[in-house]
Amino acid sequence: MTRPGAGVLRRLIGWIVGLPLAVVVIAFAIANRGPVAVSLDPLPFVVEAPLFAVVFAGVVVGMAIGATLAWLGGFKRGRRGRDKGGNVASPSSGAPIGPPSRVG
Repeated sequence: MTRPGAGVLRRLIGWIVGLPLAVVVIAFAIANRGPVAVSLDPLPFVVEAPLFAVVFAGVVVGMAIGATLAWLGGFKRGRRGRDKGGNVASPSSGAPIGPPSRVG
């Protein structure tokens, strides 16, 4: 069960972290506008792009690869849970559905 006001605290922390991070990212982009040559060695072409664009593209590609690997790893855990039968409450299992009751 969540505490009252937890959403406000989460939003405040998001702003406290996100705003300085946005300022740093914008400052990095402004400071690194110079073009750099990007070449993939065995391929015969060279692309000129601003340094910040190359760095941001690398971060985006890395995040996409990481998200894909995490997503594919989830299939393995999901299959393992389905094979074991899982302990998820369902209407047919007879287990109560809803928030846990407080005892004590």
